Amino acid sequence: MMKVVVAVCIYDRFPNLKEWIRNWKSCSTQGAELVIVHNYANEPDRDLYMGYCLDQGIKYIPRQNVGFDIGAFQDVCYNRLASFPQFDYLLWCTDDALPMRKDFIQQYIHKMTKNVAIAAMAISTERKRHVRTTGFMITREAASKLKFPNDPIVTKEECYHFEHRGGLHTMMNQILRLGYKVVQVSNVNLAPLWDSGFKKLRNRSDEHYQHFPKTEEKIPTTYTRSHLKKICITTVFDQNYKEAGKTLFNSIRRHTDCTGIDFKVITADKEVLREFENCHFVTDEIKARYKNVKYSKELPVEKYATSWYRYEIFNFTEYDRVICIDSDCICVKDIGYLFSDDLDAFDLISVEDHIVSECFTKFVPALERQGLRLSNLSRRIKEGKIDIQPALLVANKTIIQKDWYKKLLDYANTAPFS
Repeated sequence: MMKVVVAVCIYDRFPNLKEWIRNWKSCSTQGAELVIVHNYANEPDRDLYMGYCLDQGIKYIPRQNVGFDIGAFQDVCYNRLASFPQFDYLLWCTDDALPMRKDFIQQYIHKMTKNVAIAAMAISTERKRHVRTTGFMITREAASKLKFPNDPIVTKEECYHFEHRGGLHTMMNQILRLGYKVVQVSNVNLAPLWDSGFKKLRNRSDEHYQHFPKTEEKIPTTYTRSHLKKICITTVFDQNYKEAGKTLFNSIRRHTDCTGIDFKVITADKEVLREFENCHFVTDEIKARYKNVKYSKELPVEKYATSWYRYEIFNFTEYDRVICIDSDCICVKDIGYLFSDDLDAFDLISVEDHIVSECFTKFVPALERQGLRLSNLSRRIKEGKIDIQPALLVANKTIIQKDWYKKLLDYANTAPFS
């Protein structure tokens, strides 16, 4: 089935966000998905827009305001905007390009005939012939082949270069040189989208509200983070597992909507600290909290100390839930259930250690004959108890607190085994 995504890139115009969502709810979307891409300037801004979108059931993706709308579009083309959905057709709009018909999506789709890569709201002849980037539909294949004047896009001049100043390197000319067609949906003054911020066009506000009559709704002025459940996904790694950790985070974002979820690295490696912007750094003072942990020759402190630092999740007291996943894991499906309210009833959630319960148990008799003391393991198995696999730990607020953290450290330092 063809997947259509309508992405609205918004800055600081909250009324435009409200208007887009209001319009969307009365449109004939036929399975298309609306995504709000927010170039936010500060956290209160982000929380306001995020809270409103979540309340309205609309997918929200924040990004720092770097590169304006073209910078955001570049992130989508390069597949690096966290949790942005896969698409066959992308209708890219700035927030002041408002719908003019309830079937505006179908009008764009109707133009995407054979070999058409872009259906534009407006093909302008100002300066040079170009697609105005305030509203256009593009195929996934064409978007993946676009080149930009800089990576990342930063300045307005780079945006203009991509849109209309870049000669053969403008978006439109790149598409034409690839052998695709670019078409205009209709006469710009009859188009299914209206660029309300472009004063050279006819004012179509009366026409817009004829199709989308105004309604009264109280607009919130602020949302605080307490309005949302604060969740963190974390992992532990040093330079040796850095690439694995990156892959883990990227795979989670690929399969799971992580709107409002923080990602954090627990590390004692200064090189990792320099590369990743959100870290919980294991200082010498924190390392000293683990000083009496016993290690074996097979698992020496130099190689295995990092594994103990997962206990730091119980010191993340600013969160309602912390999800700790080993950096050598990878996400292959949606793990959004780990964010759900269904898990609020538990203190700790993990998974069964199948290596112990299903694989290792058959070797227990032979290992005991060799002198290993596994009576506790055998007793737990007979009682139907299972061991957990700490490669996945989900901790709720009830145990993300100083007393629990201290008790775990005391246990780690006094356990009579390695």
